[in-house]
Amino acid sequence: MSAPPTTPRRKRSRPKTSTAQTQLTLYPHTNAATPPKRQAKPARRPPAHAAQEPAQAPTATPKQADLFTHPLPPLPRQHLNAQDIRLTAIPIGHLATTPEKDQWLYLAVPEPTAAEYLAHGITLSRTHPLLLATLRGMQAWLAKLHEQEDPEQLDHICILRLHKTMVAELLEPEPDQSALFAAPFYWLKTF
Repeated sequence: MSAPPTTPRRKRSRPKTSTAQTQLTLYPHTNAATPPKRQAKPARRPPAHAAQEPAQAPTATPKQADLFTHPLPPLPRQHLNAQDIRLTAIPIGHLATTPEKDQWLYLAVPEPTAAEYLAHGITLSRTHPLLLATLRGMQAWLAKLHEQEDPEQLDHICILRLHKTMVAELLEPEPDQSALFAAPFYWLKTF
């Protein structure tokens, strides 16, 4: 058996063109081989109502102060604002049921003085400092007053509470009362 005769393959002929005609067109919308140059976009116009108002600089929103940072002016101070030191009146009967907390100090004053302090704040004095106590010290002091004093006189005493952190720089330990009542007492005075 003999193999069938093979016919030679014909080569397809390509039309001959010059190299100028065979350039590829990569960007058909511009008929160019290189990318088109970008044109700058026109600037956006502000809305009509914005053009009428004068431009204002952005204002920074104020940060809320931390409630336990020291809002008071630097030393020496002559006056404490009631809101700054969180001065509040506490009923005497409420002291027995209040749990001990380190952040509060207590002050016992006559009712008219308490009303003055709550309305206008506390004026500090070097010669007449105020005596402050912790809750345990105030309870012991009131118990001793009940034993010694007429109970009617205690009705005219008002207990004020203030935040210890706000007056920490103005406190001076009071050793005599602290030893007598076995609880910390402090003088509140200006330096």
